[in-house]
Amino acid sequence: MIVVNVHQAKSQLSKLLDAVEDGEEVIITRRGKGVGRYRIVLAPAVDRSAMFGILKGKILYPEGEEAAERAMEEIWDEYFEKLEHEE
Repeated sequence: MIVVNVHQAKSQLSKLLDAVEDGEEVIITRRGKGVGRYRIVLAPAVDRSAMFGILKGKILYPEGEEAAERAMEEIWDEYFEKLEHEE
């Protein structure tokens, strides 16, 4: 655990955040009393498997699936060409 005062926290924020990323806990004090604590935030696990395939069989392509795939490829190609020209 690392204990720093407010002034030290302001001047060493990047270093303290690096320490937090390495698993350290940082306590910030004001006039000797703890007023804040930095610690690593663990993101909750998200089950994304249900996202894929949820619409399978529900979207119909009147011109056929191959035509839809070609149309999407054209859209992406146009998009990437536009991005290249903006750079």
